[in-house]
Amino acid sequence: MSENSALPAEIEEQVAELPQTHALYYDDPYLQTFEARILKSIVIGAHSYVILDRTAFFPEGGGQPGDQGTIEAQGTMFEVIDTKPAGQATVHILDRPFQDGDISVKGSIDWPRRYSNMKHHTAAHIVFSAVRNVLNMKDLRYMGFQISRDRVRIDLNREESITPEQLREIEATANQIALKQLPVRTSSTTRDEAVKRFGGELGLTEVTPTGDVRLVEIGDQDVSLCCGTHVRSTIEVAPIKILGRLRLQKGIERLEVSASEYGYAEFSRNSEAVSKLTSLLDSDIKDIVPKVQQLLTERERMKDELRKMRMTVAESEALQYLSDAEQIGDLRVVSRALKDVDADVLKRMALKITYNDQDSVAVLGSSDGATHVVAAVGSNLVKRGINVSAMVTAAAAKIGCRGGGADNLAQTGGIPADRLTEFMQELRETIIRDASRRP
Repeated sequence: MSENSALPAEIEEQVAELPQTHALYYDDPYLQTFEARILKSIVIGAHSYVILDRTAFFPEGGGQPGDQGTIEAQGTMFEVIDTKPAGQATVHILDRPFQDGDISVKGSIDWPRRYSNMKHHTAAHIVFSAVRNVLNMKDLRYMGFQISRDRVRIDLNREESITPEQLREIEATANQIALKQLPVRTSSTTRDEAVKRFGGELGLTEVTPTGDVRLVEIGDQDVSLCCGTHVRSTIEVAPIKILGRLRLQKGIERLEVSASEYGYAEFSRNSEAVSKLTSLLDSDIKDIVPKVQQLLTERERMKDELRKMRMTVAESEALQYLSDAEQIGDLRVVSRALKDVDADVLKRMALKITYNDQDSVAVLGSSDGATHVVAAVGSNLVKRGINVSAMVTAAAAKIGCRGGGADNLAQTGGIPADRLTEFMQELRETIIRDASRRP
């Protein structure tokens, strides 16, 4: 059974009459071991679905994964591979069948995993507050939320994309909040009462629970309705690192965030990269940005110079190809398959050939990761009515590609590499055949 799979349908029916499981994880979210009694154990396939009278295992909900750990029963240890809610009951999914009921057991949660979930859950609330403050969004709402092993994903309503500058300010603001060591308080209330007290600060959506709810307050920075477990103080989640943002769809921005030791690991990796960069550039850290900017400018200048040189060499090669051209009637035909030449260079070469001989035909192809074919004819052939664009477009369409251009020059691409030579040969023959029919 995978961790994220749903409970079997019959579980809901079999636990419907059971009393509500006492949530020890709300009494003390730091509780790691506990004793309880089994109220019911249901065996389905290779797993047992066990309901206790009380539990410290948090059941999946609100974007927080269900807890894992162990349950010891009558001297035998069982793995709890997931924990899920079913009505008022909390269902512990064991790794193998266990049929006994009404006995005492000892539960032990996977604390490192749970504590990471708690820290990332609280960090998400802090980042939410930071986003609202930095972007001045009073109507900010959660559109999605999911905690995983080393990060939390937060989807927020936002019409405009969050800029890199805003993202850095949000991260700085979130860490400032965390470092204030603010208390994280939880309490039970009703949704109506919470709305009366806090209004739009709650970030409610259409899926926010009604009736009895759980209120989570992070100092004076954030308040929300949340069923998850949280740390006692914001200092436990520092540092907070925003890993990146994604425009999920129109109106929704996704942020990925790491906290505590995982956040530190991200900062450490970034610091190590900067340290290596300073060593490579033989520069102080304060001079890295201007030095990199200088190198990028120099690189662009060299790329331009290299391209100019490549074009000059290409034109020289084109003239050599023209001198070696095949004479067919009154036409001089150049057909060449080259290596690692892009479409712009091919066009430059084809035009050089046809400009220097008004009765010439050039069919040039290459593959530089993608395939390109360029065909050109001299002005005398255009005057005779040859339209090379129509020929290239028709030939390309036969193999599911697109082509086009002008009467004297056209191109296509995306041709399978193993058909490039065949395609060029067919195109060459089509142009020659058409020219031979025209006076």
